[in-house]
Amino acid sequence: MIIEGKIWKNKKAWLIEIPILDLMTQGKSRANALEMIKDAVELLIDEKNFSVKITDQNKERFTISSSDTNVLMALILRRQREKNQLSLKDITNKMHYKSRNSYARYELGRTEISITKFDKLFFAITNRNILIKVA
Repeated sequence: MIIEGKIWKNKKAWLIEIPILDLMTQGKSRANALEMIKDAVELLIDEKNFSVKITDQNKERFTISSSDTNVLMALILRRQREKNQLSLKDITNKMHYKSRNSYARYELGRTEISITKFDKLFFAITNRNILIKVA
């Protein structure tokens, strides 16, 4: 899975963000900002042996990827739910699940998420479809 991010210089600092993860940080240099966003994602995941790869694409863009697609999709779902101020119960109701645990397993990365299922869950949270690339 490849996620795109934005990077730009603002006066003295380099600002960097991954909109789909609702995540932003900064660095003293471009390289430092890329390191900071890598660390931020890995800290949000907080799993032993999980790492992401940052690829500087061009002047304003970079990509982030991981071989563990399921964990990244789980993080996207959680961050988007939090951004949209929805509870587990809210999503459970939207998806017509019988228990919160049914949905929570996706956010915890305990259940494999197909691209089709991910799109349905993402839509339930954000009311928009997502275009994702799987590498």
